[in-house]
Amino acid sequence: MILTNLFGKGFGGSVLVGIAKVDSGKEYHHAFKKRVGSSYESRITYIVDEENSNFEKAMDHLTNLSPYRMYGAGISANIPGKHYSAIRKAANNFHWGSLSAAPIIWTLDSADSMDIYLTKGARSIMTNDPALAVDRIRNAGLHLTPVGEFPSRAISQQSYKYPGNTCDCKWSRPKGSWDLCVISTPAPRFYACQCFSVGTGCEGSVVECIDPKAYCEWPDTSHESCRNAGPQSNCGGY
Repeated sequence: MILTNLFGKGFGGSVLVGIAKVDSGKEYHHAFKKRVGSSYESRITYIVDEENSNFEKAMDHLTNLSPYRMYGAGISANIPGKHYSAIRKAANNFHWGSLSAAPIIWTLDSADSMDIYLTKGARSIMTNDPALAVDRIRNAGLHLTPVGEFPSRAISQQSYKYPGNTCDCKWSRPKGSWDLCVISTPAPRFYACQCFSVGTGCEGSVVECIDPKAYCEWPDTSHESCRNAGPQSNCGGY
């Protein structure tokens, strides 16, 4: 139907082909890809958008399916739910080239929720209030995708699943103390680095950001980034 009734009639855009769950929908994805072939490969992007608690399964499926792939998370606007972790992971996978586009979140109808998910890395919003979404996207300093710009080909087959302890801290003695820490290697995007003293040195651990709007999208080695890991973080070395 898409080949004949859409592309066959001159449609010049791109198409998202989505499934909710990998186990129940993967055969549809594979059958659709086989039917379409390579003629419109760059204009068809495959997405999984309801594996909210199993990001790794979604990424394994998408990585083996097509170089044009996206991830989404969400639930009806009438049902509360949070999908921060999955959105952060998808945003990092896009940043490192494992996804074709930044993640989509659905369905948001409040400005506060839109603001929070934009700070987590979402860049597409499904909503019943498009004008509000446009306003919040612009308020975040972001731009709408130009007409004719399609999701890009993923350049990495490696799925980034969880940051682990990929930040580090070192001790500092600005006041003559041996147990004051500073960040030496910052946390990955959308996370914070918590410093703690170990013997006469310091180590770091990746944790959730206390404030998603402050030093969370692009964490660094500053005092502010260290404090964004929470009151347990040893930031006395600054």
